[in-house]
Amino acid sequence: MVIVSASYGVHPSVRKQMPYDSLRDLAPVGRRTAGDPQTQKRLRARGIEPSQVTSEEFAALLRKEIPKWAKVMKAAGVQPQ
Repeated sequence: MVIVSASYGVHPSVRKQMPYDSLRDLAPVGRRTAGDPQTQKRLRARGIEPSQVTSEEFAALLRKEIPKWAKVMKAAGVQPQ
């Protein structure tokens, strides 16, 4: 059995195109928005569970998830496009 979840955020690779200071300044806005009760209500109505994580926590999640899903993709024979 495979349980799949999705995460949305500003990916660290954006840093190549966006100065780190700008990305750092944007992060609290995203957390504030995700914490807004009206926003949470709208997201939950669409089956999305909002969370408020730091950039570091999101990066740690990606470091954990990417190798796991790479293994699943390889086992399934999925080729990168």
